Amino acid sequence: MSQPQLLITGASGFLGSWLCEAAQAQWQVTGLYNRKSGSDTAVNWVQANLCELDKLGALITRLQPQAIIHLAAISNTPYCEAHPEETAKLNVDVAIALAQTCAQHKIPFIFTSSDLVFDGEHSPYKENAPVNPHTVYGQQKAQAEAGVMAAWPEAIVARMPLMFGFGKTAPNNFMTRLLEALKAGDSLSLFHDEIRNPLSAKVAAQGLLLAVDLAINQRHRGLLHLGGPEAVSRYDLGVLLAQAQGYDPSHLEACSQDEVAFSMPRPKNVCTDCSLAHSLGFTPPSLAEQLAPH
Repeated sequence: MSQPQLLITGASGFLGSWLCEAAQAQWQVTGLYNRKSGSDTAVNWVQANLCELDKLGALITRLQPQAIIHLAAISNTPYCEAHPEETAKLNVDVAIALAQTCAQHKIPFIFTSSDLVFDGEHSPYKENAPVNPHTVYGQQKAQAEAGVMAAWPEAIVARMPLMFGFGKTAPNNFMTRLLEALKAGDSLSLFHDEIRNPLSAKVAAQGLLLAVDLAINQRHRGLLHLGGPEAVSRYDLGVLLAQAQGYDPSHLEACSQDEVAFSMPRPKNVCTDCSLAHSLGFTPPSLAEQLAPH
């Protein structure tokens, strides 16, 4: 028998590359991309401009997926601050339009949101905690969450934490810069009071595939927190990464958010309570295990 088809938007991106690989054990994967496809030859790559909302319905009808995971987003927070109307098209409008299409065709739909929908003042946050985002990106994710759930109540909105991963489509983000600094023995100041529960992209992909299974079997609907098992500061994360990879952490220095003038607000602690996901079968390994070389 042929495998069912899983459609992944943003499939050529950072998390998408890990998800495409992990999904192939059970699915025929179709990956949507806008500018550049991924390199995985087992994926059926399809170019699509998701912001052309009038074409989404025809695209989904043509591809006929058995489930959709919507990863595509503009997650660069400074860019979202500077271009709120432009980024809202993908971050809000596309998510809601996809949810509406999935509702029409009864397609299980997983939308990836963010822990940045929270204000950082009342962690750890359960799924039913009120959202109060400080950033434009967080506001867009909160708007998309509400729109998705209104359009397709059977959808799952997976709130994702700070994610990391090395060896695939590794973006120029905090973790890659941190690893480069550790390799070079450079001094680096990291916040001791900005706390999240980070997760490797490899484990995050496993969590999203679990969410698909939950949606298909109607075991869960609505919000789901897929954070890592430990709440750590950026400084703690740096030390753990150095220890796991065999580098000297003494070059890392702890500093406070209060010592830096930001161009936009940064919530201090957006850790999520992931006990619901754990009860449904999400069992991420320790952070030290995730950070170790593989």
